Amino acid sequence: MKKIGIFAGTFDPIHEGHVAFAQAVLADLSLDKIYFLPERQPRRKTNVGKFSDRYHQIENRIEPISKLSILTLQERRFSIDKTLPQLTKLAPDSKIVLLMGSDVALHLKDWKNISQLMMQVDFAIGMRSHRDEEIHIAMRTLSTIAHLSAQYSLHRTNFSHMSSTRLRV
Repeated sequence: MKKIGIFAGTFDPIHEGHVAFAQAVLADLSLDKIYFLPERQPRRKTNVGKFSDRYHQIENRIEPISKLSILTLQERRFSIDKTLPQLTKLAPDSKIVLLMGSDVALHLKDWKNISQLMMQVDFAIGMRSHRDEEIHIAMRTLSTIAHLSAQYSLHRTNFSHMSSTRLRV
């Protein structure tokens, strides 16, 4: 069975932290490929760069790395109801690993239909400024709410401190 990663996000701009995290997950989890999935209209973010500019920045940055690719869907942002069926159709018989930062992982419990997502994917969490225990507690809470066991792994790189927000300032 193939193992693919999906890394949805704003990527405004893409930076070394994103790429280092993706490469760490590729190696740590023996994934076959990771797809960057830039969101057209991200949640809780305003004043983001044009989608076409962000898309081309990602494409240029990851082009030399054969196991990293870019994927676009018509939805404005990742959603469990609309995006997940498309991903499973694009990668049938594949194990899907959803990559996200620890800041996003803390809010998984608030996602609509999170149980459906938990049944179909594992989570690779890029640690930023959060302590491991914070994420373990959040994932245990998520498992309790969803009545499912969250399958996840934590990953750190030398670029975990990087932030697109700080780069834009």
